[in-house]
Amino acid sequence: MLGKLWEMIKRPFSPAMSDEEMKQHLDKLRRQAPIPVFWLFGKTQSGKTSIIRAVTGAERAEIGRGFQPCTRFSSRYDFPSEQAPLLSFLDTRGLDEPGYDPAEDLAKFDKEAHVIIVVVKALDHAQQNVLNNLRRVRHEWPKRPVLLALTCLHEAYPQQQHVQPYPFGPDATLAEIPPQLAELARSLDEQKHRFVGLYDRAVAVDLTPLEEGFN
Repeated sequence: MLGKLWEMIKRPFSPAMSDEEMKQHLDKLRRQAPIPVFWLFGKTQSGKTSIIRAVTGAERAEIGRGFQPCTRFSSRYDFPSEQAPLLSFLDTRGLDEPGYDPAEDLAKFDKEAHVIIVVVKALDHAQQNVLNNLRRVRHEWPKRPVLLALTCLHEAYPQQQHVQPYPFGPDATLAEIPPQLAELARSLDEQKHRFVGLYDRAVAVDLTPLEEGFN
């Protein structure tokens, strides 16, 4: 269902569409379907904003300006605008931050989110706070889809280019990782094992912008 909805959402942004056609299409979408809410769940600097940027195509500065507080600690980003959203992202404050009690956010977001995206750095194995809180929300709504996004893969091969052909594309499986990335493969497998039973699908993503020198 979410896949079909995403295809419907992408259509209005075709460059061949006029402004009036785009407006009519967006109005039709809003009448036909609820706004899907994606809950980004993870530690600080795990790559949550990069995922929003990749999904929406919005620039980092646009996302920064678009975030609006929705609790004392966390915020919401509506795309393409707060006045006429098609997608909404809930961004929980980093679950590793000292003194942060996520109880308020968990109670509020648990009722709103349609999908949870758990964002975890591939090489960061200190995930106990994330696990503890994810178990709580998974228990409350076990049928809600949970995606485990394993990020920052390039940290496993510092000062090197991405391996070509790139082994983490949409049609790749983790079993196809080349031998030179054996350490990364072990780390990915360990993360999947650590979160077993708490997610429905795992995906390895590495969102490195061209300006950082990656191919």
